Amino acid sequence: MNYANEMERIISDMEQISNTVNVVRGNLRIGVVESLLATYMVEALCRYTRDFPEVNIDVVTGSTAGLMELLRSNDVDLIFIMGNRIVDFDFVRAMIQEAGVSFVASSSHPLAGKEEISFQEIAADRLILPEKSSLYRKSMEMIAGTTDCILSPVIQMNNTTSIMRLLETGNGISYLPDYLTRESLEDGSLTRLNVKYEPQKYYIQILYHRNKWISPQMTEFISLIKKIIIERPEP
Repeated sequence: MNYANEMERIISDMEQISNTVNVVRGNLRIGVVESLLATYMVEALCRYTRDFPEVNIDVVTGSTAGLMELLRSNDVDLIFIMGNRIVDFDFVRAMIQEAGVSFVASSSHPLAGKEEISFQEIAADRLILPEKSSLYRKSMEMIAGTTDCILSPVIQMNNTTSIMRLLETGNGISYLPDYLTRESLEDGSLTRLNVKYEPQKYYIQILYHRNKWISPQMTEFISLIKKIIIERPEP
Protein backbone atom coordinates (compact mmCIF):
# COMPACT_ATOMS: atom_id res chain seq x y z
CA MET A 1 0.00 0.00 0.00
CA ASN A 2 2.84 2.38 0.90
CA TYR A 3 4.55 1.60 -2.43
CA ALA A 4 1.34 2.39 -4.34
CA ASN A 5 0.94 5.67 -2.48
CA GLU A 6 4.55 6.65 -3.21
CA MET A 7 4.11 5.90 -6.91
CA GLU A 8 0.93 7.97 -6.98
CA ARG A 9 2.80 10.87 -5.34
CA ILE A 10 5.67 10.64 -7.85
CA ILE A 11 3.26 10.60 -10.80
CA SER A 12 1.43 13.61 -9.36
CA ASP A 13 4.73 15.50 -8.92
CA MET A 14 5.74 14.69 -12.51
CA GLU A 15 2.42 16.01 -13.83
CA GLN A 16 2.86 19.25 -11.89
CA ILE A 17 6.39 19.70 -13.27
CA SER A 18 5.10 19.08 -16.79
CA ASN A 19 2.32 21.62 -16.35
CA THR A 20 4.80 24.16 -14.99
CA VAL A 21 7.11 23.70 -17.99
CA ASN A 22 4.19 24.33 -20.34
CA VAL A 23 3.24 27.62 -18.68
CA VAL A 24 4.14 30.58 -20.89
CA ARG A 25 5.81 33.19 -18.71
CA GLY A 26 8.44 35.91 -18.93
CA ASN A 27 8.73 39.17 -20.84
CA LEU A 28 7.65 40.17 -24.34
CA ARG A 29 8.73 43.42 -26.00
CA ILE A 30 6.63 44.42 -29.01
CA GLY A 31 7.11 47.33 -31.38
CA VAL A 32 3.97 48.42 -33.22
CA VAL A 33 2.89 51.24 -35.54
CA GLU A 34 0.12 53.48 -34.19
CA SER A 35 -2.60 52.49 -36.65
CA LEU A 36 -2.20 48.79 -35.80
CA LEU A 37 -2.12 49.57 -32.09
CA ALA A 38 -5.55 51.19 -32.42
CA THR A 39 -7.04 48.19 -34.22
CA TYR A 40 -5.67 44.64 -34.19
CA MET A 41 -3.31 45.20 -31.27
CA VAL A 42 -5.97 46.14 -28.73
CA GLU A 43 -7.82 42.89 -29.34
CA ALA A 44 -4.56 40.93 -29.36
CA LEU A 45 -3.47 42.34 -26.00
CA CYS A 46 -6.84 41.56 -24.40
CA ARG A 47 -6.79 37.96 -25.58
CA TYR A 48 -3.09 37.41 -24.94
CA THR A 49 -3.12 38.69 -21.35
CA ARG A 50 -6.19 36.56 -20.66
CA ASP A 51 -4.56 33.38 -22.00
CA PHE A 52 -1.04 34.07 -20.72
CA PRO A 53 -1.34 36.11 -17.52
CA GLU A 54 2.26 35.39 -16.48
CA VAL A 55 3.76 37.23 -19.45
CA ASN A 56 4.78 40.84 -18.90
CA ILE A 57 4.31 42.87 -22.11
CA ASP A 58 6.13 46.06 -23.03
CA VAL A 59 4.63 47.84 -26.06
CA VAL A 60 6.59 50.51 -27.94
CA THR A 61 5.03 52.62 -30.72
CA GLY A 62 6.85 54.29 -33.57
CA SER A 63 7.31 54.53 -37.31
CA THR A 64 8.16 51.42 -39.32
CA ALA A 65 11.72 52.69 -39.89
CA GLY A 66 12.20 53.50 -36.20
CA LEU A 67 10.86 50.14 -35.08
CA MET A 68 13.16 48.31 -37.50
CA GLU A 69 16.13 50.01 -35.84
CA LEU A 70 14.86 48.96 -32.39
CA LEU A 71 14.59 45.39 -33.66
CA ARG A 72 18.08 45.52 -35.13
CA SER A 73 19.51 46.65 -31.78
CA ASN A 74 17.52 44.02 -29.83
CA ASP A 75 15.48 46.64 -27.97
CA VAL A 76 12.29 44.78 -28.95
CA ASP A 77 11.61 41.07 -29.58
CA LEU A 78 9.41 41.56 -32.62
CA ILE A 79 7.69 44.32 -34.56
CA PHE A 80 4.14 44.54 -35.92
CA ILE A 81 4.22 47.00 -38.79
CA MET A 82 2.37 48.34 -41.82
CA GLY A 83 4.06 49.50 -45.00
CA ASN A 84 6.09 48.33 -47.96
CA ARG A 85 7.18 44.70 -48.18
CA ILE A 86 10.30 44.40 -46.01
CA VAL A 87 13.18 42.35 -47.41
CA ASP A 88 16.20 42.50 -45.09
CA PHE A 89 18.79 39.81 -44.39
CA ASP A 90 18.76 40.58 -40.64
CA PHE A 91 15.03 39.97 -40.27
CA VAL A 92 12.70 37.00 -40.53
CA ARG A 93 9.16 37.69 -41.68
CA ALA A 94 6.78 35.70 -39.48
CA MET A 95 3.63 36.99 -41.15
CA ILE A 96 2.60 39.11 -44.12
CA GLN A 97 -0.88 40.24 -45.19
CA GLU A 98 -1.75 42.70 -47.93
CA ALA A 99 -3.62 45.75 -46.63
CA GLY A 100 -5.53 48.42 -48.53
CA VAL A 101 -5.29 52.18 -48.09
CA SER A 102 -8.09 54.46 -49.34
CA PHE A 103 -9.15 58.07 -49.60
CA VAL A 104 -11.97 58.55 -47.11
CA ALA A 105 -14.32 61.32 -46.04
CA SER A 106 -17.61 61.79 -44.25
CA SER A 107 -20.59 60.26 -46.02
CA SER A 108 -22.01 63.80 -46.23
CA HIS A 109 -18.95 65.17 -48.03
CA PRO A 110 -19.72 66.81 -51.43
CA LEU A 111 -17.45 64.30 -53.22
CA ALA A 112 -19.08 61.25 -51.59
CA GLY A 113 -20.75 59.09 -54.22
CA LYS A 114 -19.14 60.83 -57.16
CA GLU A 115 -18.27 58.22 -59.80
CA GLU A 116 -14.74 59.42 -60.55
CA ILE A 117 -12.65 61.97 -58.66
CA SER A 118 -9.34 63.35 -59.87
CA PHE A 119 -6.40 63.68 -57.51
CA GLN A 120 -6.41 67.40 -58.28
CA GLU A 121 -9.87 67.63 -56.68
CA ILE A 122 -8.56 65.82 -53.60
CA ALA A 123 -5.51 68.10 -53.34
CA ALA A 124 -7.70 71.20 -53.56
CA ASP A 125 -9.98 70.05 -50.72
CA ARG A 126 -9.52 70.31 -46.95
CA LEU A 127 -6.90 67.65 -46.27
CA ILE A 128 -6.30 66.17 -42.81
CA LEU A 129 -3.03 64.29 -43.02
CA PRO A 130 -0.36 62.69 -40.86
CA GLU A 131 2.99 64.44 -40.55
CA LYS A 132 5.50 64.17 -43.40
CA SER A 133 7.38 61.21 -41.86
CA SER A 134 4.24 59.04 -42.01
CA LEU A 135 3.86 56.26 -44.58
CA TYR A 136 0.45 57.55 -45.71
CA ARG A 137 1.69 61.13 -46.06
CA LYS A 138 4.71 60.01 -48.10
CA SER A 139 2.40 57.99 -50.34
CA MET A 140 0.21 61.02 -50.96
CA GLU A 141 3.27 63.16 -51.67
CA MET A 142 4.36 60.62 -54.29
CA ILE A 143 0.93 60.71 -55.95
CA ALA A 144 0.98 64.50 -55.82
CA GLY A 145 4.36 64.53 -57.53
CA THR A 146 3.05 62.54 -60.49
CA THR A 147 0.12 64.93 -60.94
CA ASP A 148 1.96 68.24 -60.31
CA CYS A 149 -0.13 68.95 -57.22
CA ILE A 150 0.95 70.65 -54.01
CA LEU A 151 -0.50 69.30 -50.77
CA SER A 152 -1.55 71.92 -48.23
CA PRO A 153 -3.28 70.14 -45.33
CA VAL A 154 -5.46 72.21 -43.04
CA ILE A 155 -4.55 69.85 -40.18
CA GLN A 156 -1.63 67.47 -39.78
CA MET A 157 -1.07 65.13 -36.85
CA ASN A 158 0.51 61.75 -36.24
CA ASN A 159 -2.54 60.05 -34.79
CA THR A 160 -4.61 58.24 -37.40
CA THR A 161 -7.44 57.49 -34.98
CA SER A 162 -7.89 61.20 -34.25
CA ILE A 163 -7.79 61.99 -37.98
CA MET A 164 -10.58 59.49 -38.54
CA ARG A 165 -12.70 61.07 -35.79
CA LEU A 166 -12.25 64.51 -37.38
CA LEU A 167 -13.35 63.13 -40.75
CA GLU A 168 -16.50 61.69 -39.18
CA THR A 169 -17.55 65.20 -38.13
CA GLY A 170 -17.55 66.26 -41.78
CA ASN A 171 -14.09 67.84 -41.83
CA GLY A 172 -12.08 67.14 -44.94
CA ILE A 173 -10.45 64.14 -46.63
CA SER A 174 -7.65 61.81 -45.65
CA TYR A 175 -5.78 58.71 -46.85
CA LEU A 176 -5.99 55.90 -44.28
CA PRO A 177 -5.65 52.10 -44.02
CA ASP A 178 -8.84 50.13 -44.58
CA TYR A 179 -8.44 48.11 -41.36
CA LEU A 180 -8.56 51.38 -39.39
CA THR A 181 -11.67 52.77 -41.10
CA ARG A 182 -13.53 49.44 -41.28
CA GLU A 183 -16.16 50.12 -38.60
CA SER A 184 -16.81 53.69 -39.75
CA LEU A 185 -17.27 52.48 -43.32
CA GLU A 186 -19.64 49.75 -42.17
CA ASP A 187 -21.81 52.08 -40.08
CA GLY A 188 -21.87 54.71 -42.83
CA SER A 189 -20.17 57.54 -40.97
CA LEU A 190 -17.29 57.44 -43.48
CA THR A 191 -17.17 56.53 -47.17
CA ARG A 192 -14.43 55.65 -49.64
CA LEU A 193 -13.90 58.20 -52.38
CA ASN A 194 -13.58 56.97 -55.96
CA VAL A 195 -10.27 58.67 -56.70
CA LYS A 196 -8.55 58.02 -60.00
CA TYR A 197 -4.92 57.12 -59.20
CA GLU A 198 -2.52 54.18 -59.25
CA PRO A 199 -2.66 52.65 -55.75
CA GLN A 200 0.44 51.22 -54.11
CA LYS A 201 0.50 47.87 -52.35
CA TYR A 202 1.00 47.83 -48.60
CA TYR A 203 1.44 44.97 -46.15
CA ILE A 204 0.90 44.19 -42.48
CA GLN A 205 3.99 42.30 -41.32
CA ILE A 206 5.51 40.75 -38.21
CA LEU A 207 9.30 40.63 -38.15
CA TYR A 208 11.89 39.34 -35.70
CA HIS A 209 15.69 39.31 -35.83
CA ARG A 210 17.35 36.39 -37.58
CA ASN A 211 19.63 35.78 -34.58
CA LYS A 212 16.81 35.95 -32.05
CA TRP A 213 15.79 32.90 -30.02
CA ILE A 214 12.06 32.42 -30.61
CA SER A 215 10.58 32.31 -27.12
CA PRO A 216 7.21 30.71 -26.32
CA GLN A 217 5.92 34.25 -25.66
CA MET A 218 6.81 35.29 -29.21
CA THR A 219 5.42 32.11 -30.75
CA GLU A 220 2.05 32.53 -29.04
CA PHE A 221 1.78 36.22 -29.95
CA ILE A 222 2.52 35.56 -33.63
CA SER A 223 -0.03 32.74 -33.68
CA LEU A 224 -2.67 34.97 -32.07
CA ILE A 225 -2.15 37.86 -34.51
CA LYS A 226 -2.51 35.48 -37.44
CA LYS A 227 -5.81 34.19 -36.02
CA ILE A 228 -7.17 37.70 -35.47
CA ILE A 229 -6.31 38.83 -39.00
CA ILE A 230 -7.94 35.71 -40.46
CA GLU A 231 -11.06 36.41 -38.37
CA ARG A 232 -11.15 40.03 -39.59
CA PRO A 233 -10.36 40.04 -43.32
CA GLU A 234 -9.96 43.24 -45.31
CA PRO A 235 -13.28 45.13 -45.64
